Amino acid sequence: MVYLRGHHLICLRFFQGQGYDAAFLAGVEEVRQRLAAGEQIVVMAGPDAVCRVCPWLQGDECTHPETTDAGIRKMDQAALEILHLTPDSRWYWPQFTPRELESGFAEWFRGFCRECSWRPACQAHPDFQALLKKIGEEALKS
Repeated sequence: MVYLRGHHLICLRFFQGQGYDAAFLAGVEEVRQRLAAGEQIVVMAGPDAVCRVCPWLQGDECTHPETTDAGIRKMDQAALEILHLTPDSRWYWPQFTPRELESGFAEWFRGFCRECSWRPACQAHPDFQALLKKIGEEALKS
């Protein structure tokens, strides 16, 4: 089983092979391979398989300078609401397509992507581009 927190369920969808360092990239790629192989996802609150390879994880808290641990948890909760999931939900990666994001993507983008340092990497992903096109530029401005 692969344990993933809320925002990683969305953000991994647009992962483009960029990251903090080689160890982080290798760890994320291992998670992605496990997901592609069909391992079940267990949704969780708090640090997950991606966080465990992140250099900003200290104990069980995110210390990234762009956010706070509370901010990350807020992002997780918003992702779970958009995806209609709760901690301990079970899921498989192939079930998750851009269609699951369509209804909440404008809100997600305004709340989290707009100021995110990862946005240029995500925005290069074809699925991210398609979602942006679908919601339209006006939806992104409000």
